[in-house]
Amino acid sequence: MKIIAYSFFHILLSTSYSIHAQIVHSGIQAQSMGGQQVLVRDGAATIFLNPALLVEQANWAFYFSRYNPYAIKNLSVNSLAVSHNVRKHAAGLGYLQFGNGLYTEKFLFAAAGLTVRYNIKIGLKYKMRHVEIQKFGTTSASYFDFGIVLPVAPFLEAGLLINNIISSSNAHSTDRLKKNVLTALRLQIHPGHSLLLEISQRHSYKTSIVVGLKTSPIEGLNLQFGMGLREPAQKALGVELLSHKLTLSYALASHFSLQHTHIFALKIRLQNKTDSKK
Repeated sequence: MKIIAYSFFHILLSTSYSIHAQIVHSGIQAQSMGGQQVLVRDGAATIFLNPALLVEQANWAFYFSRYNPYAIKNLSVNSLAVSHNVRKHAAGLGYLQFGNGLYTEKFLFAAAGLTVRYNIKIGLKYKMRHVEIQKFGTTSASYFDFGIVLPVAPFLEAGLLINNIISSSNAHSTDRLKKNVLTALRLQIHPGHSLLLEISQRHSYKTSIVVGLKTSPIEGLNLQFGMGLREPAQKALGVELLSHKLTLSYALASHFSLQHTHIFALKIRLQNKTDSKK
């Protein structure tokens, strides 16, 4: 019986990636741009993405989101994040929970970023994953991500994100926990209009290519679009309404066979007067 339970537990862990990866891209900006992570700015939720970009967020930033993937009532994703930025240094904490009564994944994030010479930004993120399966047990693993962003030209930016660059010894039971290398380019077409291209290569998986567009047609309004060139499930769009301190965000992620996912998020940013003048 123990062998059967262990086998079931291992299979569920191994297959959880394919389910989780399609519906959980932490941060609503990532959701609305097809799952991009490397060069996406998302307030405090940037901690879920590239930690190097935390230094570009507000002095204090907060993020909250809750939604049901593919409109599945008993399946939910909840995320909270806070970040603090002081000049060229930043740090943040985040929490994400995904699952239902039978299967639950919980993530704890802690990250730091800083700006070095030539306006190059680097960041390191620690994340702990805890899995609970009712009547079968629990397991935990820890890993680190490293990110870097550098300006190539006044209108061009490049970034690199290595997920799971270091992981705990018990984190090698699934492909999901193996190293994932993501590279990206961000082209500033015009002030307020950016085109992003991201390439992801995960061990034993096909290369993923995602394109995204972010535009601000009028003040206080952001629009985002994203599409996976090799993954038809990754098609998304997003809308943001911005005020002085608050941002209300909505993202729609489509799937070729399941129902659409509707995501809502609230962002709060508090900027020091001395920083806001910079």
